[in-house]
Amino acid sequence: AQGTHVEVYAGEQTLGSFWAGGDEGKEKSYFATEGGEVFLVSLPGYTDYLSGLFELGLAGWRTKNIFQNTWRSILSFTLEDFTNPENTFSIQYSDPFFEVPGVTKIDSNRVVGYLESLSTLRAQALVDTTFEGAPWMRLTAVDINEKRNLELTLYSTGSRVLGKANQQYYWFQEAHIQAFLKDPKFFTRALD
Repeated sequence: AQGTHVEVYAGEQTLGSFWAGGDEGKEKSYFATEGGEVFLVSLPGYTDYLSGLFELGLAGWRTKNIFQNTWRSILSFTLEDFTNPENTFSIQYSDPFFEVPGVTKIDSNRVVGYLESLSTLRAQALVDTTFEGAPWMRLTAVDINEKRNLELTLYSTGSRVLGKANQQYYWFQEAHIQAFLKDPKFFTRALD
């Protein structure tokens, strides 16, 4: 009697449609054809309420993960600190490993750990807003796959940080951004 109408497209062409819903406790998912034939649907290994995927609002489909890079796919990473320019640095791939301009003895564990932490940066929330204030910092990743190139501009607003990437704004907890606040000396290997 209730559900979400789902239409499947390939470009402008409609491939099909169905209804998705479930029981009141949202434990069982039912899909129904346009003709009214109903199926109990489950995916092996997926224990959540499957029809709930079709009940998400528009923002629910957008990812809160920011960077899609790993240390193995990054060609370069730059942190521009507009409030503390001496903390600005870049990490660049230079076969067979990365280099940090100005650092002669690189700690490879710190470089890999730092670059890998990009993939775990997650926004607290998506924000539908526009903001024209002065930027605090900019993080730029250039990837082997240019579709994963990304520039994240950050604006400090107190305990939270507003960020903008690909015309989308995000809220971040300041603690999550702190992991990136390093200066070039951080990547120097300790004396042997």
